[in-house]
Amino acid sequence: MDAVVSSQLNFGDILFLHVRGEKRELEIQKTDKIIGLTISDNGIGKCFVKKIRPGSAADLARPAVAEGMHIERINDVDMVGKRHYDVALFLRELPIGSTVKLRLICPFENGLTKINPRQEGISSPKIGDNGAMTIRFKANGSAVVQQVAEPNKEKEGEVPAEIVAAINKLFEEYIGCSDEELSRSVCEVAAMSNTPVEMVTKLRETELASFSFPDELVFDLYGLYSDIKSGRGIPVKQ
Repeated sequence: MDAVVSSQLNFGDILFLHVRGEKRELEIQKTDKIIGLTISDNGIGKCFVKKIRPGSAADLARPAVAEGMHIERINDVDMVGKRHYDVALFLRELPIGSTVKLRLICPFENGLTKINPRQEGISSPKIGDNGAMTIRFKANGSAVVQQVAEPNKEKEGEVPAEIVAAINKLFEEYIGCSDEELSRSVCEVAAMSNTPVEMVTKLRETELASFSFPDELVFDLYGLYSDIKSGRGIPVKQ
């Protein structure tokens, strides 16, 4: 799912083309604060299962629930039009021990049937260490491999990718949603704050106020950001 929102697809990436398939309803017993679903959205009001945490209640419900499924309703509440954060928070706030009723839309699994088969005699090109090879699909169904430029290094003043990834992981663990752009925006607010209380105030003054982050989560986000910046957390790229 990460590759879908990027500007190119590299070898090793998986492309999910979600064609609406059958509806599926199931019930999951909530045994922890989160049921184990990491949720992402497509930016136009549809949320999907991005990951399933091993050993979680959702993991025990496999194969009834799987990555790539669209979450349409939870406990008869319509989730269409909501953001991934809203859906994840809705699941988190359900009482532990309660039964969670999910209505999911399975993707139509029929493969990329319109792509021409690989021609014999054409060898695969060598893939560089930076993965800078990409596949381009033509209108006639054929595919060609092209070399692409090496990704640009981080610009001065940008939040290092390691910090964004760590903040995003905290969102996944605390709520169950994954969004690098959201994590990057939160990092930028943390960088302008001197204390967690100040970060709470600044978040309420930005567009991020609509997320209504719990103070507990903001304190954890600020603490993680501060630890990494001071060298107590994961190493920061120089």
